[in-house]
Amino acid sequence: MDNDDLPQVNLTKLITFPAPWASVDEGKVYVTDDFILVMQKAPKTVVEEAFNWKGKECPIDNRIYYLYSMLVFYRLDKRPYLSTASPVMAISLEYSDQSDLLEILPDDDEYKKDLLKRNGMSELMFCAFTAKKRYNYGIYRGKLDRETLNCLFFDKLGEIIRKEIIPEKIGAIKDAFGHPKTGLPSREQLARYYRDN
Repeated sequence: MDNDDLPQVNLTKLITFPAPWASVDEGKVYVTDDFILVMQKAPKTVVEEAFNWKGKECPIDNRIYYLYSMLVFYRLDKRPYLSTASPVMAISLEYSDQSDLLEILPDDDEYKKDLLKRNGMSELMFCAFTAKKRYNYGIYRGKLDRETLNCLFFDKLGEIIRKEIIPEKIGAIKDAFGHPKTGLPSREQLARYYRDN
């Protein structure tokens, strides 16, 4: 896949996509020649985060939960016409609420027995999304430390775009804003922009 084949994800249509720039910890940001890579722990979905911003409870029953995600954005110096609000890809470890199946599967069903052991939740899945396609790489049973996950996610990104990924660490998510390697405006510049417009 050529980088030009990666249009931005329309977050108003993929509302269960991991919310950009949202991590329960400080997150991590890396850059490559073409991309800004944002590693997030347990981000909410786009729709949940949108309601959070408004100070409201999300009325939509969420069924997808992300343990970790890596959002991929074009660097502004590579694609200055694009918004950093919308990524071009997400790679994630996720699970889903499948408790509704407990009501319809027969009691002797093996999958139902497995679901009961996990309180109705699926096993942890390794997935990726672009604007054009969803990839499911199956159940993930590997280690969950940052180093392992970085390698897993960086390797998968390289496989998808058919290009070696050589990431350079920038720091936490907050460090990405105003950093010369990301090209992102500072938080102060963003606040002034939104205040004035």
